[in-house]
Amino acid sequence: VRNRLGIGGLRHRNATAVVAPRRREREATADHEVTILVSEPLRPVLVLNPLWEKPTATVVLLHGLLQSGPMLERLARGLSKGLPFARFVAPTAPSMSSLFGYGPAWFDTTKPSEGRLPEHLEASAKELINVLETEASISGAPTQRLILVGFSAGGALGAYAALRAPFRVGGLALLGSAGLVPLGRAAAGLRTTGIPALQCHGQEDRMVSAATAQESANWLRRQGCD
Repeated sequence: VRNRLGIGGLRHRNATAVVAPRRREREATADHEVTILVSEPLRPVLVLNPLWEKPTATVVLLHGLLQSGPMLERLARGLSKGLPFARFVAPTAPSMSSLFGYGPAWFDTTKPSEGRLPEHLEASAKELINVLETEASISGAPTQRLILVGFSAGGALGAYAALRAPFRVGGLALLGSAGLVPLGRAAAGLRTTGIPALQCHGQEDRMVSAATAQESANWLRRQGCD
């Protein structure tokens, strides 16, 4: 049984069976029902689904290290205002060891090595690309109506998946992220054409310097992003 995000969450890499997700209803907004889907206890998925019309676009929110999809609920609620046609989905990464302890992470951060992909990044990207394909089938809209918004390590995953996907997404936003700069040569072969990209960063960020964020923005432009 295949379990896709938007139906029942992301399937755990080692899982052999999938159960129907539990639903936790949250207070709805004016235009969206708000639900947390739990098919795996450690991987809840936040979903904001339009109340009054079929979704014609999807925004996928990717959290940072040791965070979770439901932690982005406040942001998702804010972004959903004025977008009654958009569906918002925020998955939770699998748990693994990281620089700051054990918890949700999209890829291994304990052994950084320029020129080599971090362990689990490729698997997470494939999983995310499957999610995007499912979201496109839910709405029936073209993949150009799919937007990726990633925080910190979630930004790196979003950028890698967007440039790795066999289709073009509608946009990419990196917030407080070094993007794919730390990968060096391992990401050099990634190319795209015209994906709108936005990189936002705070001068006081102590984890990623503003200079690194600027380098990431320049790198995305060189790879073909607008």
